Amino acid sequence: MRNDAGVDALKTAGRSLKKRKQDRSTALKGIYAVLFRPGFQNFDRMGQLIDISEYGASFHYVVDRKNVDAALSESACRLRIFGAFRMFELEKILVVYDYELQKYSHDPVSVRRCGIRFGNLSQQRKSELDRIIALGCCQA
Repeated sequence: MRNDAGVDALKTAGRSLKKRKQDRSTALKGIYAVLFRPGFQNFDRMGQLIDISEYGASFHYVVDRKNVDAALSESACRLRIFGAFRMFELEKILVVYDYELQKYSHDPVSVRRCGIRFGNLSQQRKSELDRIIALGCCQA
């Protein structure tokens, strides 16, 4: 699946692609994002990271259509990013968008793209994130 999968869907929905405060780095294969609901130990969504910056990230994931839960966008989630390099975890992540990539989805499987916003990070957390971006990503 292309890293830009879903861009056409955003354009069709009338959403602007220029709202980001900072360019994102394109993630390399083998880096994953996992979202956890507040108060739960089991993950809710897991998929391949598409892009990342100090402000947010996006990832693809696969789910059974019967289990799609849009209510997660109202919650402050916990995020874990991992790959061969290391693991990075953030609290109070907001889901900005989550939509189906119809071109890649076939009943009963829904391939989706999820965008998340990190919120305010301390300088130490920004430095950790910068190291992860440098180790696991290439500039777009």
